[in-house]
This record gives sequence, structure tokens and C-alpha cells, in this order.
Amino acid sequence: MSLIRRNIVANALGRGWSTLLGVGILPVYIRFLGAEAYGLVGLYATIAAICSLFDAGISASLGRELARANAGEAPGKQTAELVRTAEVLYFTIGLALGGLIALSAPWIVTKWLNLRHLSPEDATQAVRLMGLFFVFQWSTGLYLAGLSGLQRQVELNLVTSVGSTVRAVGSVVILWAVSSSIVAFYWWQVCATAAYFVACRETMWRTQGVDRQEAAFRWSVVRSVRRFAAGVTLLSVVAVACLQLDKVVLTRLVPLEAFGYYSFATSVAASVTVFGQPVLAAIYPAMIEARELRDQPRLASLFHRAAQIVSVAIFAPAAVLCAFSPVVLRLWARDPAMAGHASQLVSVCVVGAALNGVALMPYNLTLAAGRVRPALIVASSGVFIYATVLVLLAPRLGVMAGAMGGVLVNFTGLLVYAYFAVGPLLPGQGWRWLGADLLWPLSIASIATVLVRAAASPRASFRTQTAGLLLACFGTLICTALAAPVARRELLVRIRDMRSRRVLR
Repeated sequence: MSLIRRNIVANALGRGWSTLLGVGILPVYIRFLGAEAYGLVGLYATIAAICSLFDAGISASLGRELARANAGEAPGKQTAELVRTAEVLYFTIGLALGGLIALSAPWIVTKWLNLRHLSPEDATQAVRLMGLFFVFQWSTGLYLAGLSGLQRQVELNLVTSVGSTVRAVGSVVILWAVSSSIVAFYWWQVCATAAYFVACRETMWRTQGVDRQEAAFRWSVVRSVRRFAAGVTLLSVVAVACLQLDKVVLTRLVPLEAFGYYSFATSVAASVTVFGQPVLAAIYPAMIEARELRDQPRLASLFHRAAQIVSVAIFAPAAVLCAFSPVVLRLWARDPAMAGHASQLVSVCVVGAALNGVALMPYNLTLAAGRVRPALIVASSGVFIYATVLVLLAPRLGVMAGAMGGVLVNFTGLLVYAYFAVGPLLPGQGWRWLGADLLWPLSIASIATVLVRAAASPRASFRTQTAGLLLACFGTLICTALAAPVARRELLVRIRDMRSRRVLR
């Protein structure tokens, strides 16, 4: 378990730094580039999300197969063939997609974008650079998936943190000292990401157990994973449809201003899932190894331990954000009007996001077992439920229908996973997962937050409300951790160790 703890710490530090850096640098980008030019950065995010459908399950297959090979102590030749085959396919797809983006630049600028101040020539050049930038960024994703599968997450987070820092800080320097144009910005992104790509590739190939000398492209490797890759591809298509359906429908049914508040609320709500990601990323390859070794007791132990920790990490901040959304939004957005309009919407969206975050544990369990059917059932039922809720309620409730649909979709997904995933893969433990690992921590987090919120006076000053928010964060986290057996044992062990060290001193 020491390796898993090390990976969790590495993921928490790496993801925390990258998230903090990304959030902190946004105002600087907007200040130098301007809102319109920065819109091209948002355009790239949309294009990248669409292109992710062409992953074809390659990165997921590589991570899973490397974890399986690592568990079975496969020879370096087999591992090298896995990596070489995947990187040839992945880089070819990335090169094709990047070339398509670059060739489509004039059409994107003239037919898609609505420019006011930015010249079409600069916009076209920036979009072409996006294509080149995409090739390198796309390809790095494969090596990160491979390092995760090999449980080399310390190295993964180290190279990611350094790469993110160089790219972000270098962008600010370029915009400040060289040119504040979007073209200069994307030239730096291309150069920095190319260096990041080389660093990721070298880290992958220099990992112990990956023999570069034995690397060769093998169609037999493709054939051995084609069913799993095809299932992941189909799952990606259905999942993207489920995740984007509310946004597509609401843009046609509600005013643009209302949709803007909804987009803001969903972005805020999604932040609570970040706290569970380090555990999810660290435990996934370990579950693959346990499944490959047919060690059912260890698989069950890993699943329940991680599920409880993820529940504590997500439900505690989610409960606080639900109860104190007006205060949180005033602190973050610095806009009382925004807080007033979006606070209730944020609270409902947070519930759906939290349920979605804890559902990633059984999702990872199904992928570790090489099964995608339960996730397909969840995503397909989500599309149907979302469509029904939006059609029936959006004309009357507006964007709140989208938030309520998210809660219903993710709650249904938990029940489906308990019956179709956890139950069959861990016989007799599906309802234990729902009760002990989810419902109990959720209940304690909710009760603790409600008590603190009830004690806070609605007429108190903003400073007093902020102090209440901090108290709620600390108190809810402690109460929820003590309610989860795994987290409680870890906390008591740490306290006992601290006392022992004091005695020795």
C-alpha cells in the first residue's frame, strides 16, 4: 500500500499545482490578449474535446495492458511492443487531426468565428498553429496514460508539473516582453509543448521494464485489444453525447444570459470532483493488477478503501459548497449580482457533480475488468433521462431543469453501477458500496454542514460568514473522515504516530 500512498500524494501535489497554476494565470492571459483573442483559446478547448472522440480507446488500452503486463512480470520486449504499436497509431491519428485543423483554418475563421477587432489574417494563423500545437499535446496524452498504467505517477506528475509551469510562465513572459498577440502566444505554446512531448516520451521509454531496443510495431497487439478499444470508443461517443446534451438543448430553449449563468454554475460545481482524482488515478492500475492476478480479496479491499476516501474527499467540500454557495461565489467571482443569480443553481449542480465524481470508482472497476457494458448502460440511460427531463421541464424551469437532470442522471447511474458492475465483479458487495462507502459519508457531511449553516446568522457580516465557511470546511471534513472506517483508521494512526514521536523526543 506504500506505493499507492506515494502515488496519491504525487497526484495530489501534481494536479493541485497544475490546477492552481491554470486558474491563477487566466486573468493574466485575458489582460494581455484581450477577451476576443482569448476566445481562440476557448475555441481550441472545444476542438480538442471533439477530437478526443478519435482516441479510439488507444490510450485506455495502453494503460490497462501495461498494468496487466506489469502484474504478470511480462518481458521488456512485450511491453516495448505495446508502447511502440500504440505510439505509431496515436501519432498518426494526431498528425491527421492536426493537419485537418490547420487546413480548415480559413473556413473556421470565416464561417464559424464572428470577429470584431482581431484581424482575419492573425486569427487564421493562430488556428493553423493550433493544429501544430494539437499534434504535440495529443501525443503526450498517450505517454501519460502509459506511465499511469505502470504506476510511475511520481515521474508522471513531475514531468507534468514542470511542463505546465514552463508553458504557463513562458507564455506570460512572451506576452509581456515580446508581443501580446495571439500568434506569439500560440508559437510559444507549440515550442513549449513540443519540448513537453519529448520529455514525456523519454520518461516513458527510460522507465524500467520498457526495453527500447526491442520495440516494434505489431498488428497482433492491435488485434488483442481491439474489442476493449472498440468498447471504449463507443462509450466515449455516448458519454460525450450525455455530457453535452444539456448544453445543446438549453442554448435553444433559454436566453443566452441564463445559459451563461448555467455554464458558470457547472464549471464551479465540477471543481469538487478534483479532490477525488488523485485517489482514482492511483488506485486504477492497482485494481488492474489485482484483477489480473485473480486476487479477489485484494481487489475488494482496494475498491472499498478507495471508495470511502473518494467519498470523503468529494462529499465534504460538496456539502459546504451547497450550503454556503452565496458566500463562496462572492469570494470567488467578486460579483454580488452573480452570486445572487447563480447560488441556487450552483447548489443543485454541485449535487450532480458530486454523485458523478464518486461514480468513477465503479467505472474504473469495470475498465479494470475489461468490461464497458455497465458504463454504456449508465451513459445510454443518462441520454434518455436528460432528454426527457429537458423536454418536460426546461420550458417551465429554464436552466434549473438541466441542473435537476444532472442530479437524476447521476443518481440513477449509481444504482446501475451497483447492480451491473459492483455486484457481478465483487459478489454481494454492491449495496455495501452504496450504503457504507457512499450514503453514510454523504449523510454525515450533510448533517455537519446543515448544523453549521443553521448556527450562522443570515444577518451576520460578510467577514463573519466567511469565518463560518472556514469552520464548516474544517468541521465537515473531520466529521466525514471519522464516519468513514478507512479514513478514521488512517487519521487515528497519524495521531498515534505523532504522539509516539513526541514521547520519544
